[in-house]
Amino acid sequence: ATSVAAKLVVEFCEEMPAFRVAPSGKEIEKLWERCVATAFSDADVASQGSRAELPEAAAEEVAESLHEQLLAGCAGNWQLQVRALRLIAHLFGMGAAGRSVASRAMTKAGGLVKYLVAEVPECA
Repeated sequence: ATSVAAKLVVEFCEEMPAFRVAPSGKEIEKLWERCVATAFSDADVASQGSRAELPEAAAEEVAESLHEQLLAGCAGNWQLQVRALRLIAHLFGMGAAGRSVASRAMTKAGGLVKYLVAEVPECA
């Protein structure tokens, strides 16, 4: 079963505003807070905030969702790739929890990310 957090990532990448593909930092932080909130009780979220660790399985599923969004963009929808790349980049600055998910995503998709940044102008 796919975690709610992983489903939120897919929705975030696929449901973008027509006028702006690249998400803002605020949008990413709101998404991350929602991901964390799905994994913990309200008391845990209140005490740890957006820096809380996702459970191991959820973190892995979120990373896999990001990888899938990057691959889906290979079919011509570079907008998915831009949103996934911005999300990964921002997660590196979201404390240990965000870095953990971003690192997992890069382990899965590092070669693809390097290609996108070098060869797809919209992703640079």
